[in-house]
Amino acid sequence: MSTKPAKTSEQDEADNDAPAMPPGNWTNQPSMTDIGRMIAEGITEGFNKLQPKKVTFGEYQRRQPKKPVLLRPFTQNGYPVLLTQLSSEAIDMLNKVHRSGRYVNRKLEVIVRNADRDIADQSVELRYSNKTNEQRIDNAKHFGSLEDMLKKILIEQEALDLQEMDRQTRPASRVA
Repeated sequence: MSTKPAKTSEQDEADNDAPAMPPGNWTNQPSMTDIGRMIAEGITEGFNKLQPKKVTFGEYQRRQPKKPVLLRPFTQNGYPVLLTQLSSEAIDMLNKVHRSGRYVNRKLEVIVRNADRDIADQSVELRYSNKTNEQRIDNAKHFGSLEDMLKKILIEQEALDLQEMDRQTRPASRVA
């Protein structure tokens, strides 16, 4: 049987892990629940600032840039191309295509059907060989995308238009 000596008040204070209260007036300090409530309010306020503003469908549509209209039907290797598959730049370039012919080292064939009629009655067909891997690799050397293809076609069409205008403005030479 062992008997423990009685603890003194100094030993009781030393055993207590809580830090001693500093001197001062502690009666006006917020309680732990008040501190928790303030932290929660700060967090929710921060989250509310980060959340995007709710937008109606009409406001959303007004913010979106207007997509240009394709003036005539367009097919690529016999398959119709939908407006949703085309970028705005591609639509603008397709609307400028006006001349049938072979372009990009005769790799691309452009057929403008009903070219003599109004643009609404016309259609544009773009053809190129892409059946085998070799043909697709060769095409990739000349053009990477539809936009790239159309840029090259328009550049060549402008050059042909300038040549034609030059021929028309030159006086005809007389053959004796």
